[in-house]
Amino acid sequence: MEQRHLRYFVAVAEELHFGRAAKRLHLSQPPLSQQIRGLEREIGVELFRRTQRRVELTPAGAAFLPHARRVLAGAEEAAMAARRAARGESGCLTVGFIHAASYELLPGILRRFTRRAPGIEVRLQEMTGTEQIPALLDGRIDIAFLRPPVASAAIRTRVIAREPLVAALPRRHRLAGRQALGLRELSGERFVMYAPGRSPLHGQVLSACLNAGFTPNVVQQAIHIMTLIGLVRSGVGVALLPRSASAVRMEGIVYRPLRYRGPRAETAIGWRQGDVTPVTQAFLAAVGGAVSGRGRSTPT
Repeated sequence: MEQRHLRYFVAVAEELHFGRAAKRLHLSQPPLSQQIRGLEREIGVELFRRTQRRVELTPAGAAFLPHARRVLAGAEEAAMAARRAARGESGCLTVGFIHAASYELLPGILRRFTRRAPGIEVRLQEMTGTEQIPALLDGRIDIAFLRPPVASAAIRTRVIAREPLVAALPRRHRLAGRQALGLRELSGERFVMYAPGRSPLHGQVLSACLNAGFTPNVVQQAIHIMTLIGLVRSGVGVALLPRSASAVRMEGIVYRPLRYRGPRAETAIGWRQGDVTPVTQAFLAAVGGAVSGRGRSTPT
């Protein structure tokens, strides 16, 4: 039994007239009648009662009709699902992200993406940058929001935002009342910093301090940005953080813009080289649109 046999049957059942059904199906009447006879022989029952004046469904035909309609609807639904998947409008995407991306960058991108592709399930996993690289390579995540550079030819990256560093200070710090600071003014302070090898920001903060003429006195290191913020709040030291971190409002800590020469904190999106599925492609397009409209970071 083929789908065309079911289409022929449904058309005749709805028209109750072989001539009208044949016209609807763009067939001549004799072949249609032959196809219906063949379907009846295959099933082993008569589906229509035919007279010179009328065509009507037999009880067997009436019972067969809703099932035939469901099969045809299911086939069309399956075809539509395949077309949506091919266009990147359905499926699942797993996104790894560093905590700092969750302040401003990631929410805007997700809003844009879910509006454009509501049929795609997005699964989020907070990870450090070093955790994201093996997760991308072995397929545990499809997209990564991380700090460049990435030392793997199997991963493609694109910088999507650059932002300056700000000083995070305890609220009672002697410089907390200032509107902006020169980086050199922090030369005598104790610093809390990202652990080396765990984030490119360690090198960028160190480079900014060296460009300002001093080597920071690092008294504590951490992996996560929220840990650094908590250490600053506790008075352990000061920190240089990406500007987006100032979205974290916490009693006992203030953020101040910095005047300095040196690197900006970069956020990149990464994906597996040569493994751009339609869903990944749709997400990358949403990233481009969302970033270009933000205006607060410098996209590339």
